[in-house]
Amino acid sequence: MGHFKAFDHTADVGLSVTADSLDDFFVTAAQGLGGLLCDSRITDVPVQDRKISLRAGCLEDLLIAWLNELISLFFAYQLLPVQYSLRVSAAMDNYSLDGIIKFSTVSRDAVKQEIKAATYCGLKVKKRLGRYSAKIVFDV
Repeated sequence: MGHFKAFDHTADVGLSVTADSLDDFFVTAAQGLGGLLCDSRITDVPVQDRKISLRAGCLEDLLIAWLNELISLFFAYQLLPVQYSLRVSAAMDNYSLDGIIKFSTVSRDAVKQEIKAATYCGLKVKKRLGRYSAKIVFDV
């Protein structure tokens, strides 16, 4: 299981994410985002499943697409991911994320802060000693 830690960034907010596998790295990043968006104690039983398939030319593009997809679903439909079944595949210049995500609905008054988007500010997904890590900055 990966871990995340929020950090402040000039007028923005960020997450440091670390995990042992790409699958866990993307799940951990999503969990961290959820913690930034609302109080995790208010989540309920999953009410909706959604299939998500994303493609990108590099891991950074895939990570940004993934997080921005979750931000869009959160603010458009009040959906917060609570369970993940996903597979991240990496090959030279061909990265993909496919999965079924279970979402819970969240009331507007449970939102801790509005996040506009995940950004590329200083973003680099690194693999060191078998662990993936990145610092992700979000525009608020």
